[in-house]
Amino acid sequence: MFSGLTVRAAGVPIAWHRDTVDVFTFHVAVPKLTTQLELDFQYLSPVKDDVGPLTVTQDLLALDWNTVVLYPAGYFARRIAIQPTIRLLPDCKLATALEVESVDTTGTRFRTTSVEALVDSPLQAGRYFKR
Repeated sequence: MFSGLTVRAAGVPIAWHRDTVDVFTFHVAVPKLTTQLELDFQYLSPVKDDVGPLTVTQDLLALDWNTVVLYPAGYFARRIAIQPTIRLLPDCKLATALEVESVDTTGTRFRTTSVEALVDSPLQAGRYFKR
């Protein structure tokens, strides 16, 4: 589950709304000539087992990208380019099949990949993680 969705094109916020029937569908009026969208949101993890599986704790993250990725409808996932970024606690290490492009104060940025490859590359991270 996630919260706080913001959509931008060239740094300019774009309005969006949730579909009234399918809660997993968002409608975005993308301006003409836009080739890239920036989406930001916060991932909300269950905090107790009786609510759902614990995928985030103070010391551990088990991320299946398909639970947090947003992409346009009507296209093959293998043809949609995406450049994921994740921000972890400073002392956390991670492992994934994705190639890291850079790490800085905004997070770990991975090389551009397809949505198909992204969802086939789960991420494990943790404070005491050793690779």
